[in-house]
Amino acid sequence: MNIRILLVGGYLQSGKDLAADYICKKYGFERFAFADCLKDEVSEFFGINRQSLDTGSLYDNGETVRDLLIRYGDEKRKDDQAYWIKKVIRKIEGKRSDQVVIPDFRYPEEYHFCKEHFSSGLISTMKFYRYDYPKRTDPSETSLENFPFDYYINNQKDIYNFYTDTNSFPLCNYQPSKNTWEKT
Repeated sequence: MNIRILLVGGYLQSGKDLAADYICKKYGFERFAFADCLKDEVSEFFGINRQSLDTGSLYDNGETVRDLLIRYGDEKRKDDQAYWIKKVIRKIEGKRSDQVVIPDFRYPEEYHFCKEHFSSGLISTMKFYRYDYPKRTDPSETSLENFPFDYYINNQKDIYNFYTDTNSFPLCNYQPSKNTWEKT
């Protein structure tokens, strides 16, 4: 399959989702997120309203929603490092998407699994900088600090420069010639 996948990384609140939404609207990519699968599963498992998991509010006993999501996500990764990426890949394959952006790339294993699974595709990475240091020190924020991203975007400027810098990313200029999911 001739798929194009853009994995977007960066610290909390660095502009990953803003960039992904922009790339989807402007260039026709489809957005898939590990966190969406995680939130869906946590909602079902704990009986929590799904929309409440998109907030930064407290969950229970001083634990934030984010703390709960990190804890649950880590537990699932203990048994299978690729647990969440497998879920996203099934969704990508189910929708037969040619151009995909994943705005919550946080672990090197996610890149390597995508590379292996979509061996004939183009997997690219982009890191957004807004802060010099992570606001949190858990592995979901720090595991990619030494990862060799393909492109780096400085999001310490205004919104115009943010979009201009995002537009400079070569993968955004990819135009599929046909639906690569069609049988030949």
